[in-house]
Amino acid sequence: MQAQAVMKDLMKYQKSEKMRTFILIICVAMVLVSCSSLPKNRDTRNPTVFQADNIVKKAAQLEKLQAYSSALEYYQIALEKYQLTDDVKEALRTQISIARQFNKLNQKQEYLSIVDEIESNLFYQKDTDDLKNNLALLKIENLYHTSQYDSLMNVITSIKSKNEEIILRKQTWQLLGLFETNAKYKEQKKELEENAKKAMNYYMKKKFDSVSAISFAFYTLGYVSYHNTDAKNADFKHAISLFKQAYEADLIDQNFINIATDLYYIASAYQKLNDYQNASWYFERAANIYEQLLEHENSEYARFYSIKNKHMHENKQLFIEQAQLISNKTQSDDLKNKINEWILEKE
Repeated sequence: MQAQAVMKDLMKYQKSEKMRTFILIICVAMVLVSCSSLPKNRDTRNPTVFQADNIVKKAAQLEKLQAYSSALEYYQIALEKYQLTDDVKEALRTQISIARQFNKLNQKQEYLSIVDEIESNLFYQKDTDDLKNNLALLKIENLYHTSQYDSLMNVITSIKSKNEEIILRKQTWQLLGLFETNAKYKEQKKELEENAKKAMNYYMKKKFDSVSAISFAFYTLGYVSYHNTDAKNADFKHAISLFKQAYEADLIDQNFINIATDLYYIASAYQKLNDYQNASWYFERAANIYEQLLEHENSEYARFYSIKNKHMHENKQLFIEQAQLISNKTQSDDLKNKINEWILEKE
């Protein structure tokens, strides 16, 4: 009897030991799982810098919508936060963005003043080649829009970079500079087209970051093909292909202004080919986007050209009446004159 009692106590002890071991294993496993869910690296960024980063993202979205005044305000707030935390490089990067808004808003004095300040600050900093190249690209854009093509080509030669986005943008501006100065550009155009296609392939494989640089390259290639003084049908067909590739890149980038402009140029090229049905369809799509973006004058132009091409295709009185409605509504004297002249031709 005593032996049986001892055996029972031993069995109870073994069971309790097994239970304790089991519970211990469960606890260890839970600790390991909870540890694995912790972040591998602690975010050590200053909260103010984190706020500035988010403000810059918002500013970039506004800039993409061409809301330059609002974008400027956000960039200026971000700049104050970067300066507060003495984040010199991000402050300089944001100053370049502010300069870009001044340029877009045609505020020349403010633009020139901040560019001088940026150049002065860059002089005292090390490892700022990327910032210097981005500033050079901004200067090139300003020089292009002020038709200073010789100066533009000089600034282009100052850009030294292995960054693929910078290289693609540099080649794109170089093509525009050559085209506008009536220099030989066909080899440059061929090289840029090859590089733009490669960049798109790399982007789809996550080996190229900037889809906006790809869009800019394809749009420029289409622009050059379309505006070539000796353009033939083959050039307009090629332009359509290039603008469609710019359109695909802008869809990815969700740049709605650019999407509308791509569609407008595709329509214009179809019009050059006397393909009135496709022209009217693409003009209509451009008009719809411009209208949603409150780009009223661009929307009215695109809508009129859509109607005009529909009339060329179907020759209905209804389209003349629709054009007259746009003429009555528009605030653009130039568009009003174009519509009224067209209506007189058809009467």
